[in-house]
Amino acid sequence: MNININKKDKTMIKEKERKTMYLHDTETIWSQDGELHLMNENNYLVININNLFFDLDNIIYLTKKEFNKQVKEQNKRIKKES
Repeated sequence: MNININKKDKTMIKEKERKTMYLHDTETIWSQDGELHLMNENNYLVININNLFFDLDNIIYLTKKEFNKQVKEQNKRIKKES
């Protein structure tokens, strides 16, 4: 039996195999040996500084986009309550 899996399906399979780590309320941040370390009570994340640097423009863009959506929603709720 031959099953054809396209690139999109392979990506979806890989994403399902990945584990999600939610890092909320970072308690400790430091850098050492070319890595950025973020830690909270339950999780510990290490990011390569070189890779992070080149991703920063996208990270900032997406962060601003999501933040602005939240502010817009909050303003709608405030107007509705007034």
